[in-house]
Amino acid sequence: MAMGTSVVHDQSPSRNPRDSDMMFMVRFAFFLVLFVSIISSGRADDNILQCPAFGPCRKAFLTSNPMSLKCGNQTGDAPITWQFLDARDPYTEAVTFISSSGPVNIIEGLNQGQQMTISSLVSRAQLTSGDLTILSPRVEDTGLYICKDGEKTLASYEVDFQDANCLHIFHSSLMQNGQLNTIIDLDEEGTLEMFTVWSEWQPCDRCRSPGERKRIGYCYAEVSKDAVILTGPVPCGLLRTSFKEVLTRPPELQIKICQEACVAKLPKQANLILTIEITNYHTLLHADASFTCPGSSIYRPVYWMHEGESTTRLKQMLKTTTYIMDDTTGGGTLSIHMLNKTEQGTFECYVERQLKARFNIIFPNVITEPETNSWHQYILMGVGAFLIASVFIEIALACYKTTQRVIH
Repeated sequence: MAMGTSVVHDQSPSRNPRDSDMMFMVRFAFFLVLFVSIISSGRADDNILQCPAFGPCRKAFLTSNPMSLKCGNQTGDAPITWQFLDARDPYTEAVTFISSSGPVNIIEGLNQGQQMTISSLVSRAQLTSGDLTILSPRVEDTGLYICKDGEKTLASYEVDFQDANCLHIFHSSLMQNGQLNTIIDLDEEGTLEMFTVWSEWQPCDRCRSPGERKRIGYCYAEVSKDAVILTGPVPCGLLRTSFKEVLTRPPELQIKICQEACVAKLPKQANLILTIEITNYHTLLHADASFTCPGSSIYRPVYWMHEGESTTRLKQMLKTTTYIMDDTTGGGTLSIHMLNKTEQGTFECYVERQLKARFNIIFPNVITEPETNSWHQYILMGVGAFLIASVFIEIALACYKTTQRVIH
C-alpha cells in the first residue's frame, strides 16, 4: 500500500457539509455500538471483557496489567479450550494453547518463533471456570482469541494490547492536554486517522478527603476515503499488519483531582482490616526501596499513605515528593530513592479504597562518628579542664602543707 509522508495533527481532510455529517453519523454509530456492547457484557471492571451474543468483540487493553476474557455459556460436557492467532502473522492457523483438561502440546506444527510466543503466553495465562486471564499481557499477545466448548465456538475476541510503558500521562490540574488526533495521507488510498477512545472515569481513590481519579485512553484508528470509512474504527494494534510503523501513537492516562463524600468499601469480614500484617522491610540509610500493592492495577483506584500523609500523582509531577509511583500499573508500585530517616515508619497502600498492605521500613542501629566540635564546645572543654586541674593543685598544696607540719 503506497503511503505519503504528510502528517497533520488535529485536522481533517476537506469535506463538504454533507460528507461531514455522514462521517459524524458513522463515528456516532461506532461509539453507540461500543457503548451497547459494554452494557450488554455486564462487566464489573475495565479489565474484564465478555462479548455479547452478536460478537466478536474488538477491544484494547494495556500491557503489564491483568485482564480477563469470558467464555460464555458453557455446557460442561466437553473441555474448554482457548485458541490464539497472532495479529503479526494472521495467515497462520489459530493455535490451541490452554485447556481445562490439562496441559496442551504446543510444539507440533509450529516454528521456533511461534513456539516461543505461545510458550510465553501459556506461562502468563490461567483458566478459571473456563474464563481466560492473562496475568501480565505483552504487546506480542495482540491477536484473535477464541473460546471453544469441544468443537463449538462460544466466544471470540480481537484484542490489542497497547504498551503501558509508553503512556502519555497528563494531569488536568496542571493544564496539560491529551494528544491531538493524527491524520496521515495515504495518497490514493485515502487517509488514516488515529485518535483516543477514553474509558469512563474511575471512582475517586479515597473518600471524604482530596484524592485523584484516572481514566485510560486507547489508540483507535480508521481509514477513510471521500468521507466513506473503509476500515475501522479499530484498536491501533489490529492494523499494524497493514500499516506497520505508521501506528506509533501511544495510549494515554489522564488524572484529575477529586473529592467524594462516599463511604469506603468494607471487606466482607469486618475485622479483616485489623488482621493485615505489617511486612517489615529491613534496609540501610540511603538505599533504594520499592513496594508493590497486592491486587493493584491501572484499572483500579490506588493510593499510598506514609505516617498519615498521602502521596499523589500531582505531588510527583510537581516534584514536591521523593516518592515515585509507577506509570505502567497506575501507581501500584511505590519507589523511594536514597532513603533517609524520615522514611522510617509504615507505608500503607489502598486499592479501591480498601487497605491492602502495610510496609514498615526499619533501619539498623548505626554508630555514627562524633560530629566535629564547634568553637564554643572547645571553650567549655577548656574551662572544664582548667577547673579539674585547679582542684588537683589545691589538693596537692593541702597535702604539702600537712606534711610540713608533721616534720616540724
